[in-house]
Amino acid sequence: LESSLFSSKDFKSSALKCIPISSFTAFNTAFANDCDGKYSYAQLVNVFGEQGDVLIAFSTSGNAENVVLASKTAKVKGIKVIAFTGKDGGKLKETCDILINVPEDKTYAIQEKHVAIYHLICHAVESELYD
Repeated sequence: LESSLFSSKDFKSSALKCIPISSFTAFNTAFANDCDGKYSYAQLVNVFGEQGDVLIAFSTSGNAENVVLASKTAKVKGIKVIAFTGKDGGKLKETCDILINVPEDKTYAIQEKHVAIYHLICHAVESELYD
């Protein structure tokens, strides 16, 4: 990359750190070989999460055990939790700081609304921080 790119007003040199724990395929597979796989996300939150961070947790039912355990781990570490759920919010509503609940029962309808809401939130945060 040319150095002038980094000084361009169109290039956003600031960024928010984001670690998508679901993308650690090798870790999640290896962990599940030796330990109960439902704890793999919690383990990653324990390793990478720091007080002041935010965990964004998605579960259409609100009852995905691996997501609920990650949320509980986050709370112990002083990490805020924003939960995207559907139906009645499930168990996840009990362990989050902010609940974004889509009162739908069908998975596809919940996930379609989650995507739209998530992108609106990302746009709002970026606009606030970088515009």
